[in-house]
Amino acid sequence: LRGLDVVDQEREPDDVVDEMESLVKRGINVFHINDSEFNLSIAHPIALCEAIVRRGLAGKIRWYAYGMPRPFPDELAAAMKAAGCAGMNFGVDSASEKMLKILKRTFRPADIERAVTTVKRHGLEHILELLFGAPGETRETVRETIDFVKRIDPERVAVTVGLRIFPG
Repeated sequence: LRGLDVVDQEREPDDVVDEMESLVKRGINVFHINDSEFNLSIAHPIALCEAIVRRGLAGKIRWYAYGMPRPFPDELAAAMKAAGCAGMNFGVDSASEKMLKILKRTFRPADIERAVTTVKRHGLEHILELLFGAPGETRETVRETIDFVKRIDPERVAVTVGLRIFPG
C-alpha cells in the first residue's frame, strides 16, 4: 500500500484497486500485500477493503496481507473478510517478553494471542512468522515462544533461524 518511491506516504486505496482490476483482466486474481505497516493505521486498510467491495472485486479476488498483531481489531478483520481477504501473515518474531523488548517490537504476547483469536473468529487463514537467533536469544526464550505458540494454536507457523546484523 505504500509507494516504492515515497516510503512514508500511503497510496490511495482506489489506485491500489485500479492495479488489482488491471491484473484481474489479465487473469491474475491472487494478491499478497507485503507491507509490515499494513495495519498500523486501521482507517487506511479499511478504506482499501471498502474500495475493493465498492468496485465489485471482492468475489473475484483472493488476497493475503502481512502486518503486525497490534492493532488488529474485529472491525478490520471483518472488513478484510468482506473484501475477499483469505488470510493474514503476522510478523511476530517472538513471543518472549525479553526478545520482543530487545527487538523493539511495539506489541506483546497478549497482542499476538488477541490477533490469532480475532482471525480465527473471522475465518481468516493465518500464519505467525517467528525469528530465532537474535542477540540475547537463549534456550529459555526459544522455549517460552514455542510453549506460547502451542498454547494459542495458530493455523500455521513459519520459523527463520538467524539474522543479519549490520554495523550501527
